[in-house]
Amino acid sequence: MAILIGLLFVALITLITMSLVVISLGWRAKADESTGEFVLRYSLPCRIYAVVGCFLVPIMVLVMTILEPPQQPDDIVASEIGLLAFKLLGLILLQMTFKSRILVSDEGLAVYSPWRRPRSIQWEEIVEVVNLCPKSWFVFNVRDQQPFHVPLYFEGLELLVDAIQRRLDPQVYSRAVKGFGAATDARGKPRG
Repeated sequence: MAILIGLLFVALITLITMSLVVISLGWRAKADESTGEFVLRYSLPCRIYAVVGCFLVPIMVLVMTILEPPQQPDDIVASEIGLLAFKLLGLILLQMTFKSRILVSDEGLAVYSPWRRPRSIQWEEIVEVVNLCPKSWFVFNVRDQQPFHVPLYFEGLELLVDAIQRRLDPQVYSRAVKGFGAATDARGKPRG
């Protein structure tokens, strides 16, 4: 019975993964035509994975524990710890994917994270943009503030590349140019 449940779980995750890939191909971040503002946020597949990780995986662990109850006291403790770990990791992932975003406007960037206070950064305050693959696409070094990272899995990287090239001096983003091609190629036609 446990093998059947495990196979069903793998099939479900595979189906969800394939669906997310198809869905993500059709969704793109778009700039507001009147203001030019746009929001960078985690992609739809990342947000769906967070929901699956937070709710579906713990439910599957619970169902498997009910259908095939642990026989030893140590197994009961291990299954409870595993259930708690999946739930906590899912909640962290849910917070990160739904509350992290960057609003890009003519004035600058507004950075929102579940782990820090919101920050507003003017374009003039950005002293350097660096490409640090594979850790993240871009790191923005800001005068008198901590740097911030734009994750690989944010939608709208091609719009960010356009904004960087329009609003910053080429010296400021010279160490990020290598990542511009990858960001635009990964999400659509290169701009320029």
